[in-house]
Amino acid sequence: MNDTSFYRRPLPETCVAFSSVRGRKMFAEALSEGNMEVFFSLVEQFTTQAEPAFCGLGTLVMVLNALAVDPKRVWKGVWRWYDEELLDCCKPLDKIKEEGISFDEFACLAKCNALEVVTACRADEDEFSEDAFRADVIRSVREPAGSALVIAYDRSGLGQTGTGHFSPIGGYHASSDSVLILDVARFKHPPHWAPLPLVAAAMACSLDPATARPRGWMVLAKSSSDAPLASLCRVKSSSQLVGVLADLADLIPTFSQHCSSSCSIHDAIASAATLETRLWSALGVAAAPPDPTVPGARALADYCRELASAIADLPIFALAADALPATSLDSSTSHPGLFTLTPAHIFVLVLLAFPRNCPLRAQATSAISTSPSAVLDAIDAITPADMPPVLRHELDALSTKLTSFCELDGTSPASACAGRCSASTAASCN
Repeated sequence: MNDTSFYRRPLPETCVAFSSVRGRKMFAEALSEGNMEVFFSLVEQFTTQAEPAFCGLGTLVMVLNALAVDPKRVWKGVWRWYDEELLDCCKPLDKIKEEGISFDEFACLAKCNALEVVTACRADEDEFSEDAFRADVIRSVREPAGSALVIAYDRSGLGQTGTGHFSPIGGYHASSDSVLILDVARFKHPPHWAPLPLVAAAMACSLDPATARPRGWMVLAKSSSDAPLASLCRVKSSSQLVGVLADLADLIPTFSQHCSSSCSIHDAIASAATLETRLWSALGVAAAPPDPTVPGARALADYCRELASAIADLPIFALAADALPATSLDSSTSHPGLFTLTPAHIFVLVLLAFPRNCPLRAQATSAISTSPSAVLDAIDAITPADMPPVLRHELDALSTKLTSFCELDGTSPASACAGRCSASTAASCN
């Protein structure tokens, strides 16, 4: 047997095992006080994180399934259900396996999967306090399935081994002022009660090396939006896609020049020689049509053909098609049937999905304000009513993801993602 392997870890004296005599007594008392309502929906979905660094993904999967969010994508067989493998946007899964995710990346994933981030409070913000944390905990645990509270904390603050960790809160015991941590690293610790003041301190006791900021708590609720979630194109790497968006912003003025003169934009696009490659790596492609809820869903090739046709009918497509090589997506992936989608199609799709109020897009627009761009005018003139359903579906889903990047810190996508996606270590469990 490997001498460096472990079978669980003992809980420190600061924590009370849920299944212990004392832990059960605390559960019964909290239940009688009405402070365990959220427990039942969460415990039905209690999961063990699939990888040592998947505490954030495991926690989010637990919350998504507890709040009955339909992923609108097939998990296995005929079943739509969340597991970590479906959380494949915002940051590549292989990177998460190595690094974990930060507080901001967790929020980004939540938003991209139809959750509303009701509260996101970090220990370096004015709103952070033990009393504010307690108030959010009590509100959350008293709701049967309306919301869930997630903590991001440093394990060492509770006297445990390891550093950054995510887990949901499943209850509150008033007389001891303790919270029930439903620890998703069940291979390490069982569910346990921990003093609320100590948990609050554990959020603030160290900085996450991924962001150089302390951790905090988040309240999540099911979004009221019925916008489609699943789509053919999903953001696999926010940092890469942000770079592509920056290139797109730089290219918008060149598109304008092309509209009003014989100047070719082929050289301008070619100067960003890796644009198409980066588009393919930043945008993941589903292996099945994104509408599995519909009986007799279209075959992938049919769906792509319909999407390609809808994009090609847009006036701005001819500009992109003239400038970009006609390399098909099929040549870059293992998904047969995508031959109808070329870099020009994806270029136009991303350009249309670019958030209109994003500073990066505004910057590109202001650069050509003295000579209004026919391309921007054409883009802004396109309304959902003008789009076939398949195109509207893709844009709704992609726009939701891109907008979430812009909204995280209220800045441009580039600055919003820079601190989250380039770090070497986030909230992995160890």
